[in-house]
Amino acid sequence: MDIDRWSQRGIGIWLGGGLLVLLQTLPQPCRAQIVPDGTLGSQASTLTVSGPIETVQGGLQRGNHLFHSFLNFNVGAGRSVVFRNPGVTNILARVTGTQPSAINGLLQIEGNANFFLINPNGITFGTGARLEIAGSFVAATAPAIPFSDGSLFSATSPTVPNVLTIAVPLGLQLGAAPSQGAIVNQGVLRTGQDLTLVADRVEVPGSLQAGRNLTLVANTVQVSRRNQSAALAQAQGNLLVQSQVLNLSGGGQLRIADALVGQDSAILLGTPDRPIQQITISGPGSGLFTNISPTSSSGSNSGSSNPLNNISSNQTSNLLSNQGGDIKIFTDALSVVNQGQINASTRGARNAGTILARVKGAIQLENGTIANGVEANASGNGGLIDLTADTLTVKQRGQIRSGTVGTGDAGDIRIQAQTVALQDGRIASGSGGRDLIGLPQTRSFGAGGNLSLTTDSLIVTDDGILSATTFTNGAGGDINITAATVALMNRGQIAATTESTGDAGSITLNARDRVTISGAPSGIFANTGFTAKTQATGQGGSIRVTTGDLLLDNRARITVDSQGLGQGGDIQLVAHRVTLRDQATIFAETASTQGGNITIKAQDFLLLRRNSLISASAGTAQAGGDGGNIQIRSGFVVGLLAENSDIIANAFRGDGGQIAITTQGLFGLQFQPQGTPLSDITASSQFGNSGSVLITTLNVDPNRGLVALPSEIADSTQQIAQTCSGQQLQNRFVILGRGGLSPDRSEVLNQTLVWTDPAMAHQSGLNLQKTEGVSERSKIVEITGWTQRSDGSIVLVADTIELETDYLTATLPSAARLSPSISACSHRQTPQNR
Repeated sequence: MDIDRWSQRGIGIWLGGGLLVLLQTLPQPCRAQIVPDGTLGSQASTLTVSGPIETVQGGLQRGNHLFHSFLNFNVGAGRSVVFRNPGVTNILARVTGTQPSAINGLLQIEGNANFFLINPNGITFGTGARLEIAGSFVAATAPAIPFSDGSLFSATSPTVPNVLTIAVPLGLQLGAAPSQGAIVNQGVLRTGQDLTLVADRVEVPGSLQAGRNLTLVANTVQVSRRNQSAALAQAQGNLLVQSQVLNLSGGGQLRIADALVGQDSAILLGTPDRPIQQITISGPGSGLFTNISPTSSSGSNSGSSNPLNNISSNQTSNLLSNQGGDIKIFTDALSVVNQGQINASTRGARNAGTILARVKGAIQLENGTIANGVEANASGNGGLIDLTADTLTVKQRGQIRSGTVGTGDAGDIRIQAQTVALQDGRIASGSGGRDLIGLPQTRSFGAGGNLSLTTDSLIVTDDGILSATTFTNGAGGDINITAATVALMNRGQIAATTESTGDAGSITLNARDRVTISGAPSGIFANTGFTAKTQATGQGGSIRVTTGDLLLDNRARITVDSQGLGQGGDIQLVAHRVTLRDQATIFAETASTQGGNITIKAQDFLLLRRNSLISASAGTAQAGGDGGNIQIRSGFVVGLLAENSDIIANAFRGDGGQIAITTQGLFGLQFQPQGTPLSDITASSQFGNSGSVLITTLNVDPNRGLVALPSEIADSTQQIAQTCSGQQLQNRFVILGRGGLSPDRSEVLNQTLVWTDPAMAHQSGLNLQKTEGVSERSKIVEITGWTQRSDGSIVLVADTIELETDYLTATLPSAARLSPSISACSHRQTPQNR
């Protein structure tokens, strides 16, 4: 209700200040909608009413700026307020009263001028609120707008601007303590250029649509639906949020417009030096979205290019790229839960934007998604997902994924965090198939992206998975993991696989301390085809694991299987200790093609327990293909004979593979021409030629490192130390000739005493077996130590290794009572030929 309408009803007795006082005491429905406050003197604002339209004229003009000052400023439901434009760039309106402004109708600015509305008490845009502003619009609860010359246009200390020319506004003066006023938008606010809301609290259950940049500045920003409201904040340029708390819920979205993505468009939440304290994205449909469409435009050029200079600082400008569609997040904590999303994609020839998050604390994805993808028929490439945090938790079907269903390649995923935990969550890059970004499956030629992860601790459990999979003719991506410890448990997996004609990627895992894989089907997989039904023809990838301790137990697996028609990959394991137990397996098996190769380098030992298996067999589908090769180099290779733990390179129609084991000791496994219920080493074939098994035990090489014995007779008085060696230099006793020490310390020395092996008197049935004799030119080797075998026998050993000669052993029959026995041996090399 306006002043003229009150006058027409005969209420004309209120004049001047008395009228204003009474208007403030009337109930809300009876209040005047717009009341000038008189602070601009003779150049005060004037109002003209014509039906539902109220026109604001007059005001104080200073250069390219037009100032209005109101005691109250409201727009009633179904009504319109139009500001006349005398040809200025900026129209600025302040509210100096104590009541918030309620905009429930149309607010219109003539021409292309920018419009500023400040009310420290708050501004509410109702469900019927609309804007017709070709330029930019700024609504704020700040007390003043400062200018570059130091002057203020203040709502709390209203004065008349006293200069004829005022420079471009610098921004909004929030003061030491921000205003308590809030801005709530339940309507549809559209601008031709920038749209900026600045308050202590900004709530958007309605719709904000900026023709260029959208900026939200507050302590708390909340975009959330009420009833059937839109809850949308959308820009065709950059979308900037600077706050302490950002909450997107109930379908609330921050979005770069699909159809008109500018070259420098991005969603920017916080800055490196002013991160948002907490960002929460919760609920179906809620999230951050940038979608690059087939055609792009930078929007209209009318209006000021930057009505508030300090809203977009130099640092903010530097964070924006020319790529378009980026999402950049700087926060202390990020939560994406209950089907919330962060999504960047491309539908055309331009590449999708980058998703970058720098989080000081934790990133939590609980049934939430961070995704970057190439949509159907798009030729642009996917963008990078780059996440840095202290802790990353992905659980309850949460996902971080990069995929393609177009001809463009999927983007890479890079993650760096102190701790990464996947509990029924996935981090995946793929081409087609399961890794679509919420799209129907379709043929794709794009390659999957690479996945790299750097962490101190990686835990994957409860069906969690890190994967790089291709379901098309595009190649799968590689997986590179650098960690201190890695644990894959309770169906946790790392997989780089192909289910079609594209080749699988490779997996490289460097874990400084240990890798633990436990429980079926937990494991590391670089397969081609999970089942024979897929008939995948792509080549399998390779797996390389380097760690201190590698433990596989309870049916855990490391495999480069080929269950389709593609060639299997290779496995290389490098560790101090490798342990397989309780049906754990290392597979390079194929259904019908050449078996893969397995290389294991274990500095200390390789231990196989309780039905564990290392296999490079081929033809598991009773088809062709030669067995692969297995090369093991380990301090010791240990198993228990009765536990049926095997090392095999078998084949069905093809030839068996080759097994080469180099070790200081092989215990509990034995070569067999065919598999048995015991712990075997086999390279057999059902219909082809058997393979070969070469076992090399490292002892002494007579041509290297021999201890030089003195050739001159030494002074015996100088050969015996007077005290125990301890820290003394005397620590070796050498006697030349046939003599020796008496077995009985009470007897005197016997010059004719010779070395004898311990034996039972009158023992018969001794089986002395001599292999091809040691060369007559062999020299005497000094014995420097001894070790005990599992059967109790004692073996004397020397320091040097790699003897290339044969050996001599003495074996007692099973009825012999002597135990333990002693054998002296040099080097043993036992070829088991076909």
